[in-house]
Amino acid sequence: MSEPMNNKTHDEPQAFLSLVTMREAHRELLEARREDGDSLTFLTAVQDFLFRGQEAGAYLDKEADREAAQSMLDYWENYLFHAGLDPNPTFLADFDITRAPEIPESKRPYVGLEAFQITDKNRFFGRSRLVQTLLQKIQEARFLAVVGPSGSGKSSVVMAGLLPALQKGSIPGSDQWRTIGPIVPGSAPLTSLARAFQTPEETADDWFMHTTTRLAKNPQYLTELADARQQTVVLVIDQFEELFTLCHDLEERQAFIDNIINLAQGRTYPHRVIVTMRTDYESYLNKYPLLQRLFEQGMVRVTAMAAGELREAIEGPAEAIGLKFDEGLVDQLVREILGEPAALPLLQFALLKLWQNREHNRITWNSYRKVGSVMQALANTADEVYDALIPEEKETAKRIFLRVVRPSAGLEVTRNRVPRKALYRSGEAKDRVDRVLQKLVDANLIHLTKGTSDDDDQIEVAHEALVRNWPRLVDWLNDERGRLRQRYRLANLAAEWDQRGRDPEMLIRGEVLREARLYDDLNEVEAAFVTASVAAEEALARKEEEQRQRELEQARQLAAEKEKARRRLAYLAAALVMAVIGLVVALVLFANIASLREAADAAAIRLLEEENEKLSAEATSRALASTSTVEARQAQATIDTQAQEATIVMITSTSEAATREVAQTTATAEYAISQEQVSQRATTDAIATDEAFQATATVQRMTVEAQVATATAVSVEGPSSVETPQLTIEERMKQYGLAAAANSYVRPKDSMTMLFITGDTFVMGEDERSGVKAKVDSFYIDQFEVTVQQYADFLNSIGGYRENCGDGS
Repeated sequence: MSEPMNNKTHDEPQAFLSLVTMREAHRELLEARREDGDSLTFLTAVQDFLFRGQEAGAYLDKEADREAAQSMLDYWENYLFHAGLDPNPTFLADFDITRAPEIPESKRPYVGLEAFQITDKNRFFGRSRLVQTLLQKIQEARFLAVVGPSGSGKSSVVMAGLLPALQKGSIPGSDQWRTIGPIVPGSAPLTSLARAFQTPEETADDWFMHTTTRLAKNPQYLTELADARQQTVVLVIDQFEELFTLCHDLEERQAFIDNIINLAQGRTYPHRVIVTMRTDYESYLNKYPLLQRLFEQGMVRVTAMAAGELREAIEGPAEAIGLKFDEGLVDQLVREILGEPAALPLLQFALLKLWQNREHNRITWNSYRKVGSVMQALANTADEVYDALIPEEKETAKRIFLRVVRPSAGLEVTRNRVPRKALYRSGEAKDRVDRVLQKLVDANLIHLTKGTSDDDDQIEVAHEALVRNWPRLVDWLNDERGRLRQRYRLANLAAEWDQRGRDPEMLIRGEVLREARLYDDLNEVEAAFVTASVAAEEALARKEEEQRQRELEQARQLAAEKEKARRRLAYLAAALVMAVIGLVVALVLFANIASLREAADAAAIRLLEEENEKLSAEATSRALASTSTVEARQAQATIDTQAQEATIVMITSTSEAATREVAQTTATAEYAISQEQVSQRATTDAIATDEAFQATATVQRMTVEAQVATATAVSVEGPSSVETPQLTIEERMKQYGLAAAANSYVRPKDSMTMLFITGDTFVMGEDERSGVKAKVDSFYIDQFEVTVQQYADFLNSIGGYRENCGDGS
């Protein structure tokens, strides 16, 4: 190891700046003595060691270090004496603080928030026992899972502890193994595998497309790629939890798992797979039983470092370059960090800040007070960097930090790796974004991984410890947690939409789409996703509007029909009112029917009496003037017949007029009732009609009887000297026929016509002299014979003939 220049000339050996470098030179001399202990070259090297060791006393302030250094000087001085040389007495120089050298920045012993890499193996201390455990486990199982909480040093122990040990051949033949990685799964784990196995002969685009397709279809393809190297391959996968948190394509995730499992079980070469994963994601393995079994067989848990290991991690890198700590400062650092979960990144960051504030080759208490405690150093530094920015740059810094973190479903927040070009989509000036980003990178708050171009650079928060321990960032996240979750939900939906051939069924709409349109940092896929969603929503809106217009048109038509129906109902209501009025009028007319008929009958009787008186007077005059009784009787009979015929015609005319009036009134009532369909009133009207017919028949019968009585009275009251002529049978039958027709009526119950039979006194026998006179009252009789059906209906209506007509015997 080369040493910094001191105040010696260029040709003189340089002093050892630390006890560590002096011990390393001592060990090399011991090995050289076994090979060529008596050569002049070796003896010259011993003399140089004595000179450099003597001068190292000016830099060694601790008594224990000085005793160890003096012991090595005495050993080699005694060796020269036995070799026949006479060396001068060699004593350590006194400690001289003014001679403390400036240690160059290139010898920086601490990594800060960055994870240790293979090239940091000389700065990695304190994990020797864990490295031995890992070496033993990887010999037993070809799948090694290094699991621990965030900040426990999982990645560091693999990269700076295990892999260098394998390269040194700590396992037989391991120095011939080919290490590939580390890779991180990210959102496209198959692409990460393809990038790791890319050969120089293949162009990136063709290789990624071809390889990812084969990996997705063939679970043995990764093993085939490794076998093509014709040596054992060690695949290192860091941050394995990203396979579950960032990869949302279940088929791609399964293909990735199948390929790494088959790689660890390959038969041609004993390939190894080494993964690191956070403890809080172990539950995700339950869905993949075979992978879970491999984890259980090859798992090594990273636990917290003990006090001695922490001291070694602090002092080891410092002693290697001659960096000193003031007395008691290391003990203070160990006390602060001991027992704190996930505190190693905070310790490394605090040590880095102490290094940057060193005085020559020493870290002092003044440096410690300036930086702050281990737990405060990160927050203090972040605040200093942020406060030094102008207002516009502060807003840019906030945007950058919120872009490189990802809130989970709970309260946990993880880092989010994004391409540098994603920062330029917020509408801010590119030069301002680059300027602020560089300041954050220089302050070790943001980690930048260089790509093939500036746009392809990947940026992420230096460590999740910054998210947990910087109060300002914690406040930002609390304020923006909901929005950030929606933002990353959109990113996941867009990525899945693109991977599934841009399925229209996966587009968003509603409130989610409205929020998505407000984002100003969309990448190309996200922008296409939002644009397609907007187009789909607008098409749906047009379709819904067309449907709405159709429904409105149907509603208007229905309203018009309802208006027509309302008008019809209004018309019907008006008609009903008129019908009710007509019904009332009909009822009034019904009430007046009796009086009308009585008046008509009285008028008919008066006319009949007047006509009879007139006819009687004429008959009397004719009888007195006649010289023959027979001629007078015949003339009187002729007059009587004519009078009767005229009376019957008059009565018939009067009855027909009354009947027509009743029929018209009844028809009006029936129409009104049919509009309301009130069957009860219809029945009542029918009864009233029947009563009206019966009343009419009664009037007719009474009229005829009165006419007969009048005719009889005329014939009886005539002069005794004049003999009343008798009617012949034919004349009498004609008279009765006219009376039957004039007084007939239709029975309402069965609509059958009944004829009126005029009552009279008849001679029963062969002639008037030998016959017996019999009187028959007037009565009604059916015009037609009773049918069998009518007779059966009659019997049914009275309940049978046996109960009402006897037993028939």
